[in-house]
Amino acid sequence: MMEKILVVVDMQKDFVTGVLGSAGAQRAVGQIAGLIKDYRASGGRVIYTADTHSQEEYDQKQSEESKRLPRHCVKGEEGWEIVDELKPAPGEAVVEKATFGSLDIEKTIGEIDPSVAIEVCGVCTDICVISNVLALKAKYPANRITVNARYCAGTSPENHKAALLVMESCLINVPGTGWRLA
Repeated sequence: MMEKILVVVDMQKDFVTGVLGSAGAQRAVGQIAGLIKDYRASGGRVIYTADTHSQEEYDQKQSEESKRLPRHCVKGEEGWEIVDELKPAPGEAVVEKATFGSLDIEKTIGEIDPSVAIEVCGVCTDICVISNVLALKAKYPANRITVNARYCAGTSPENHKAALLVMESCLINVPGTGWRLA
């Protein structure tokens, strides 16, 4: 059986029903729950990312996010938590990240054979999903990386579609976009 890894990006309360939540993110929860169940049943690895900020960051405006986005995902607060329907199981890693993409996720995944398939889902397609996907592609250029539109939500339908097209042009497997490299 081929090993496979699922990376669930930022499915936290603030991005689903909180200050940065959206109807698209709420719809994705049920789809992602089924995907996680399938990965667990087949012995696949499930890894989560968690956008992680501090009150101090917002008080002192220490980052572009704290200057330009609403206060969100402050560690220890309810909005920082992964939504209840997608809670990590015991032993599943949660990689905290201070910005859109994580370089630490590579440390969690480790060295893998090129035959290992990586799938990425979550929010926001056009910010955190694409940032993590491109970092993974840079680290694992021989591995097949998939992003399925059904398991993601963007900041808008147009941005979601644009991000999927950009990822596909970067040789990410994106089922259903209808666009292919010439």
